[in-house]
Amino acid sequence: MSEVLLEPMEEPKGSAGVVERRVRDLLEQYVRLAGAGLEEVGPGLLRLTLPATEAHAFGGRTKHLLALDIDAAQAHPEAELPVTGSVFLERLVAALRRHGGRRVAGPLPITVCDDAAAPDVPVVDATVERSEQTRELRRCIRVTAKVSIAAGAALHEEVVVGDPIDVATGLELPEDVAAQMDAPETDEHPDERPASVSGADRLAPALIAGLEAKVAPRVEALNAQAERELKAELARIDRYYAAVKTEVLAASGPGSAAVQTVEREHEKRRTEETRRHEVRIDVVPLQVLERAVLVERATWQLVTATGRTAALNAERFLTGKGAWGIRCPGCRGQPEHLTVCRAGHAIGVECTLLCSVCNERFCTEHGHSSCAIDGAPVCSEDGSECWSCDRVHCSAHQAVCSDGGHTACVECIAACGSCGRGVCRKHAVATVDSAPRGERLLCTQCVVYCEGGRSEPVGRDEAEQCGTCGTWICEQHQVRCVADGQPHCSKHIRRADLSRRFICNEHVAACGHEATEVVFATDEVHTCVECGLAGCERHAAACHGDGRWHCWSHLAVLNDLPAAAACAQHRTTCHIDGRTFSIEGTAPCDVCSGATCRTHAHSCEWCGGRCCTKDIQNGRCTTCRSLAPVEDLPDDVIAALARATPGTRGKQRFSARDASRFIVQIDLGWTRHLVVTVPHSGARPRVLRHSMFGSKAL
Repeated sequence: MSEVLLEPMEEPKGSAGVVERRVRDLLEQYVRLAGAGLEEVGPGLLRLTLPATEAHAFGGRTKHLLALDIDAAQAHPEAELPVTGSVFLERLVAALRRHGGRRVAGPLPITVCDDAAAPDVPVVDATVERSEQTRELRRCIRVTAKVSIAAGAALHEEVVVGDPIDVATGLELPEDVAAQMDAPETDEHPDERPASVSGADRLAPALIAGLEAKVAPRVEALNAQAERELKAELARIDRYYAAVKTEVLAASGPGSAAVQTVEREHEKRRTEETRRHEVRIDVVPLQVLERAVLVERATWQLVTATGRTAALNAERFLTGKGAWGIRCPGCRGQPEHLTVCRAGHAIGVECTLLCSVCNERFCTEHGHSSCAIDGAPVCSEDGSECWSCDRVHCSAHQAVCSDGGHTACVECIAACGSCGRGVCRKHAVATVDSAPRGERLLCTQCVVYCEGGRSEPVGRDEAEQCGTCGTWICEQHQVRCVADGQPHCSKHIRRADLSRRFICNEHVAACGHEATEVVFATDEVHTCVECGLAGCERHAAACHGDGRWHCWSHLAVLNDLPAAAACAQHRTTCHIDGRTFSIEGTAPCDVCSGATCRTHAHSCEWCGGRCCTKDIQNGRCTTCRSLAPVEDLPDDVIAALARATPGTRGKQRFSARDASRFIVQIDLGWTRHLVVTVPHSGARPRVLRHSMFGSKAL
C-alpha cells in the first residue's frame, strides 16, 4: 500500500485550521469562474452551492458542506475536508482545469509616488549630472501547480505556488512586489505603454525553476528515504536468490540452464526494484495568475574628475518599497557604492581595483587583478601579456627584447652572456653546463651550434668555423689540421695513417712508392728533385748537403754521418773500400789524388803529406820513397824553396813528383835533412826538418 505524506499546513490565527490558504484561494477562484455560491454557515464551516451544469464534476451533488479545521469536521461529520489528497480537492482541480487555468487580475496597486533625481546607491569618485525617466506597464505571472512526488512506497502530493515572474525580463519579482500579487484589484488603469514579453524559452525555465526550488527539500528527503529502502530491499533479494542458486547448483550442477535462469531472474528483480525506488515527479498546472505592474526606468550620467563618463541605467517597480534595481555588471548583485570604470561603464566599487600605474579604477573585464612581478593590480591599458611567459605585467615592469623587438616582462628579459643585449627567454638559447663557458643565456646573434656536440648550442666566443665548410665547432670539440692550423669539422678532417696526426681533406697527400693508398699529411711527403715522384719519410729523405729531398734510390747513407744521407752531388766514395761519405768525410790522397776516408788515410813521416794506405809503406809515402838526386829544379820550385828556406844551402838535393806536389829533400849534413813539399796548386810550401833529435815542422 502506498504511503501518503502530508505536509504540515498553515493554521489561521486563533483556530486549529488545517486547510491551506492556497486551497481556499483555489476554491474562491472556482466560485468566480463557475458562478457558484460560497457562504460561511458557521465557525470554520462553508457551504458551496453549484450550478446544475457543474454538478457532474462533483459526483452529481450541487451542495457541499466544507470544514476548514478539525473542530468543524468533528462537529459536522457530514462535512468534507478540502485538503491535499482528498476527493473533493481532486474534483476541484479537475473542474478548474476544465474552466481554464489562467486568471487575469487588475494592475498591482501603486505605492511609490516620489520622483528620484539620483540613484539610491552612493556614487564614489564621480558626480551624477542628469537623468532621463520613462515608465512602462509590465505583465507578471505566477503559476500554481499540484506536485506529486513518488519514490518506492512513499507518495507525497502538495499544491505549490511558484514565484511571480516578470514576463518582460524572465526574472523573479522582488519580494516586496511579489507580496502584492494577492492584493485586491484597484480601479487604477495606468495608460503607460505595455512592455514587450520575453519568449517562452526564457519564461518556461524560470517558472519551472521556481517550482523546483519549492519542492527541492521534499525531493531530497524522499530520495534519501528511497535509497535506504532500496539498499535493504536489494540485500533481501540477494539473500533470497543466493539460497535458491545454492539449491539449484546442488541439483543440476554449475553452468546448467536452471542456474542461468535463476541468475537472469535475480538481475531482473534487482532492476525492477531499482526502477521502483527512483524518484518520480508529476507536475499538474492548476492556475496561472497574471497581473500588471507599473515600472519606472531612469538613466543617469556619471562623470569623473578626469572626464570619463558612464551611463547608469536602473529601474524600479512602483509597487512595494520602490527601490531602484541597480545591479553591478561585475557580480550581478546589489552594489553598496557605485563608481565609473576607466572603460566607461558604471560598476560597483566592490568589483573594481585601483590601477597601480594610472591610479584609475577598472573592473575585472578591463584589467588584471595583479601584475606578475609585484602583484599590484593593473588596468588593460597599462598592462599586457608577456610574449615569453604569457603572464600579465604592468608597463612599469616591461622591457624590450632585442631579438624580436617585442615587449616582455622584466623577469623574462635577461642579458646575453656574450654581447650583453637584453633578450627574452623564448628568443634566448641556454647552453648546457658542459659547454666551454658553462651554462648561460645567449641571443640569436651570439648562439651557434657545435657540429661536434650533436648540434648543442654554444657562443660565438667559444667556437670557430670549420676551415672547409664553415660549420661551427666549440673549443672542446675542435681538432686543428697540422698543415694549416685551422679547426675542421668531423666530415673534413682525418688522421694520417702512419703518424696519426690530424689533417684536413685539403692537406691529404699520398706517397708514390706505396703499393696501397696510405694517407699522409702534405708535410709528410716531399717531391724528389731528380725524378719528381712524391715520397714519404720511409721512401725519401733530405740530402745532407743541400737539404733537398730525394728518393732513396738517389741517396746513399753516409758512413761518417750514419743518421744522414746525401745525393750523388753531395757525397764521396773512398777509393780504398768504396764506402760513401760526406764531402767532408774524405780528402784526396796527396800521392794518387784518390778520395780517401779518415780510416784509410795516414800521414807520411818524411814529408808530412796525407796518403792513402795504398801509397804509404813503413811510414813513408810512395813519393818520399822514390826521391832521387837532382841537379836542376823547375823555376817555380826554386822560387818556392827560396821563400820557404831562405839562405839554406845543402850539400845535395833529392826530388820526386806525384799527382799533387813536388817534394825536395835537402841534405844539411850530420843526419840533418830539410824536406820541402811544394803543392802544384801554388799553395804555401810545407817544410819539415829531420835530425837525430826528431822531426820538426818549420
